[in-house]
Amino acid sequence: MSNRYDNIKKILFIRLGAIGDVVHTTAAYQTLRQNKKNIDIDYLTSSVMQELLNNDPMIHEVISVTDRTYEGYFRLAQQLNKSQYDLVVNLQPSLKTFFFTTVLNHRGILKYKKLKPGKNENHIHAVENFFNTIQPLIPEVEVPQNLKLYLNKEVVKWAKYKLESEKVSHVIGIIPGVSQARQNKLWPKEHWKALLDYISNQRKLYVIIFGGTNEFELAAELQQVNKNMIRNFCGKLTISQTAAILSLCMLVIGGDTGPSHIATAVGGPKVLGLYGATPPERSGLYGKGHEIITASYDCKFCNKRDCAILTKEGLDYPPCMANISIDSVIAKLGI
Repeated sequence: MSNRYDNIKKILFIRLGAIGDVVHTTAAYQTLRQNKKNIDIDYLTSSVMQELLNNDPMIHEVISVTDRTYEGYFRLAQQLNKSQYDLVVNLQPSLKTFFFTTVLNHRGILKYKKLKPGKNENHIHAVENFFNTIQPLIPEVEVPQNLKLYLNKEVVKWAKYKLESEKVSHVIGIIPGVSQARQNKLWPKEHWKALLDYISNQRKLYVIIFGGTNEFELAAELQQVNKNMIRNFCGKLTISQTAAILSLCMLVIGGDTGPSHIATAVGGPKVLGLYGATPPERSGLYGKGHEIITASYDCKFCNKRDCAILTKEGLDYPPCMANISIDSVIAKLGI
């Protein structure tokens, strides 16, 4: 049966959002390219994510947005008009990307519609939700069960040398921080300390703490638990270096945050996700072998940015996260 998309040769994907969101789009464009080998796919994203996607053989060109004003989008659209895209897949529904796609020359567009959890049949993971956007192009193909990020081989070599120079092996990665906008995803600092005390006292097990500059002080405090066995890499790595070192870990533990989702897609570690407010059915760790750890609490998975209980009772951490016990995490370590 013919498909009205059969003659498409050049496609532009758009996703500028958070790290985890971009990682979750990989299943869509990779599967499309694997099933439509005669098409070229360009990907418009942020400069940070460009570094992570540059090595993906399924992408013809990764284009970064450096000026997110309307004027910047207009200039970029004018520059890209020479590409003459047959189709735009807009996975970033916003006024600015709508403006951008109206200025950009193209023959057609597919728009992502976010399905939020909590509405009966709308219990769908982000990976599947993104994939559904391109389903008209490959209607008989199912969403893959795992994600894959293609890492720069030279950066992986550097990562191996980095671990050798730090004299660490049998590494467990931890990601204690979350985005500044979603502090209700934090697991308590004292819980991390107790977990690190347990891990770092196991024979020949090292810990690397991952995160950005905002997490450096937290990581420095956590490192004091066992300075001989814990390394603080927060704010010291590029995103591709982070992905490469994560791929060399035997296990990664973190909340619902970008590096945790990167870790699920680098082909190495098992990942344990600590989840409270965010519903795993929507943004849980994707792929076989990874596990979600939660605690019983009436309003967990509320999917709200701010915790009313935390504010009302003057708590440091939301109960849904604070109630995730150290023992429940230790039980999943497998060490």
